Amino acid sequence: MNYMPFMNRDFFFTISILLISSNLLLGQSDTTKKRINPLYITTQGEQERYWAQEIFDKKYTAQYFELYKGKINTLTETTFDYDQSFISVNFPEKEYKILFEKGIFYPAVFAGYSDGRILEPPQLSGSINKSPVYNFSRTDSLFVGIMEDLEFLNPSPKVKRFKLYLNRHGLINPSMYIFELTNEKATEKTSLLSFITDAKLTFFKFVSILI
Repeated sequence: MNYMPFMNRDFFFTISILLISSNLLLGQSDTTKKRINPLYITTQGEQERYWAQEIFDKKYTAQYFELYKGKINTLTETTFDYDQSFISVNFPEKEYKILFEKGIFYPAVFAGYSDGRILEPPQLSGSINKSPVYNFSRTDSLFVGIMEDLEFLNPSPKVKRFKLYLNRHGLINPSMYIFELTNEKATEKTSLLSFITDAKLTFFKFVSILI
């Protein structure tokens, strides 16, 4: 009986530590809807969201991108032809395909242009075509494989921010980009389909080649 008070204190101390630890873990369980604390990054996805958070916090400047000025042909449900330059997509959200069907996204965007221009397909000849630098500059054959809504970075219902993965011909590793869509008519009740249909691309930036 003389040891019971000490046993009780140890017991309650242990329980307190377990509860605190559980709360910390629960607080980190869903990083897709909350800001990222760099001290608690444990996954690649969290690291990428943190990169996006830092850029939007510290390097963001609103931009304006025109729609594609050329002709867009939908070859299949997942492949789009922009005057002999091609973008293929693969993600479950059908709403995102509108970005490519409407010409919000087009090859020149991935080359750093915002004026809706048509890019001439490259002349494929010579050893330069095997160069990683050359392949990184190519925009005639692009593949967008992942797109994620960075909901925790959206400042208002009129703005949605995303990340995407882009694969280029001849390169194994994907590149990560972040972008922003703005729809001045949107409200909290606006569906994703309606939002994207009337949206404009107002920010686009390369982040990193993923290793």
